[in-house]
Formats: sequence, structure tokens, C-alpha cells
Amino acid sequence: MRIGVDATILASNNEGIGNYLRELIKNLNDTEQFQFIFFTTNNLNLNDQQLVTGRNIVINVNKGKFIGIRTAFLIAKIARKQKCQLLLSTYSHILPLFYLPCWWLIYDISPLIHPEYFFTHHNFLIKIKNLPRKLVFNFLFKAAVKSSSRLLTISDFSKTEIANYFKISTSKIGMIGSGPTSWVNQEIDLATELKVLNQYDLKKYKYFVFIGTLSPRKNISLLISAFTNLLQTKSGHGFKLVIIGKKGWLYESIFTYLHDLTVKYSHLRLNKMIIFTDFIEATSINVLTKNSLALINPSFYEGFGMPPLEALMLGKEVILSNIPIFQASFLNIAHFFNPYSAQELTTCMEDIINGQILNNKSELEKLISKNNFNLVAEILLQELTKYA
Repeated sequence: MRIGVDATILASNNEGIGNYLRELIKNLNDTEQFQFIFFTTNNLNLNDQQLVTGRNIVINVNKGKFIGIRTAFLIAKIARKQKCQLLLSTYSHILPLFYLPCWWLIYDISPLIHPEYFFTHHNFLIKIKNLPRKLVFNFLFKAAVKSSSRLLTISDFSKTEIANYFKISTSKIGMIGSGPTSWVNQEIDLATELKVLNQYDLKKYKYFVFIGTLSPRKNISLLISAFTNLLQTKSGHGFKLVIIGKKGWLYESIFTYLHDLTVKYSHLRLNKMIIFTDFIEATSINVLTKNSLALINPSFYEGFGMPPLEALMLGKEVILSNIPIFQASFLNIAHFFNPYSAQELTTCMEDIINGQILNNKSELEKLISKNNFNLVAEILLQELTKYA
């Protein structure tokens, strides 16, 4: 059976969703029953990246970076020529409208549950312009859910959210899980580690780390506020905060807030103590995570959360907002705080500085055994065998 897979997101996303799909493809070996055809854009060669093996093949659709109506049409057209019996959309909410049967992998429905993080803007004119965009997005998203033969998602939390929001049976939704990206197992020599630490002036400092796109949903302004509080305590003097991730939607408000605090607390030298790396390669993420005191994720909403799992696998403490998905996934192995309370986050950071370590190896081993991409690929193949 030939399965077409939309891999176009890999041309423009090297973070959360892109990393997820890259790891999934790497583990989707061809079987006697299934052959996978991966559709990409921007001349992205998955073969050169050693992601595609066996009878699986890659077809470049066009040179564009983003999947729109034209790209979705081309993928559907080529999938028919290739005689794909099923098309799996791993990102686009447009593709299910162009090809049947089509399965759709939905990571989370945050734009629907929390549109304020995606379609609002401090500029009134831009806010008004975004209103039609929001309405079109909602319409197409709902139409795609209805058109999809089957939905897939990455956590039980997202499965429940999707079922409740669209008022559909959970039997139409397959939960295939998630896992860490392969950089957590990367062996890095001391010279490389020192080079990365020196690049960000961290060799002589202890620091906390955040990994994620800079956007309102990630709650980075509260993280900055909590860290500013920490620097004003005895235990927090001299620590740094490293924020890893590219600029996303409405990132400007983060830097405006930081600027205001820098002016207000000039003696703290926040511009020196808070480091924004922008997008960096996996090796640097590994080094910066492994040498940190702890990873912090203050998000208001997530579908799963790969960075906390990756940090735990590197032996790091994690401090997480007490949102449902984090409590369900990381209970007893993470420090939790209210994402609306900077003081609670500051207290968690102080606890770790003062040596309050959560050492629950059995819970961590259980979490790792349930979340890896070998298992994700295996469950996807089971889904295809049962429902395709």
C-alpha cells in the first residue's frame, strides 16, 4: 500500500513541529505492507539528511517554503499519479480538502482554544485586518476535520481537546504519542562544549534555560519578570537566563517588556544577564541544556512538550507551568508553578539554586519508555494496518 506523506513543513520549520516530523520520518522504515512517499518543497533533500530509507521515496513538489492552496493542489495531483491509496497531512489544514482519503496529524488546537495568542495584535489596524484571517482559518480547520478520514494527534490531552471542541467521537482520533529529538543522545567533546559556552559568555556562570519559539503563548514576559525578581535576591545574584528559539508571532512585545525592565532596573544589567540565542543548531542546544541548572517552560498552552522531556533525559531539573498537559505528563518529576505568578516561578528557581532536587528515576524511566519515536512509528503503522 502506498502512503503519501506531506513533509513540506520541514522546509520552513526546524523547531517543535519540524523536529517531530523529522524524527517520525527517520523511524518510518518501509515494510512489506507500506511504502511511504514524502512530498517536500524548497528542494529539501531528505535522502541527503539520511531520513528516508528502503523503498520509501521523496518527491519535491515546488520551490516554495509554505504550503498553501497551490502546493496542496500539486501534492494531491502528484499523489494521484503515484497511486497513493492514502495521504497523510502532517501540518496543513488545507490538504484534507484536496484529497480523499486523507488523514490529518493535529499536534494541538491552540489557535482555536486560545486565538488571543495568534490573531490579536497591539496595533488596532492589524487586529482588524486579522479578523478575516481568523474566520477563514477557523472555517478551513473545521472543514478539514470533517473531510479527514481519520485524525491523529500526539497526546491524550490533545485527543480529548479535539474531541470536545469538534464534538466528535474519540474513536475517530488516533493517539500516536511523542518523544525526544535525537540530539539528546549526541556525544559532544569537551572542546565543542567550551566553544559553545564561551560563545555566549557562560563558562563562568550558572544559568537557567528556555527552549521554544518567541510568542505570547510561551509566556516569556513572565519568565523575564520572574528572573528579574531572582536577581534581586541573595541566592539569585550572578545567575543568567538563556532563551533559545526563533522569533515568532508578536515577539516584539517581549523585547519591549525587557527594555522597560532594563531601564527600570539598570543596576541589574538585564541586557547582559538575559541571552537570546535565536535559532541555533542541535549541538548548541544540547550543550546549553546539559550545562544549565534547569529548563523552564512557562507556557500557557502546549500539546505535549518535547523540551522538558529532553532536559530530563539529560539529567536536568525542569520547572513547568501547571497546565493540564504538563501535570499529566511530568507529575512527580517536575517543579510546577502558576503561569500567572512570577513570584511562584522565582520561588521554584530559588528552590533549585538551594538544592531542592526531584530525584524520581523510576517515574522518569517510565516516561521515557512511553515516549520515543520508535514507538510513535510503530503505533502509526498499527493505525494504518487497522484503519487504512
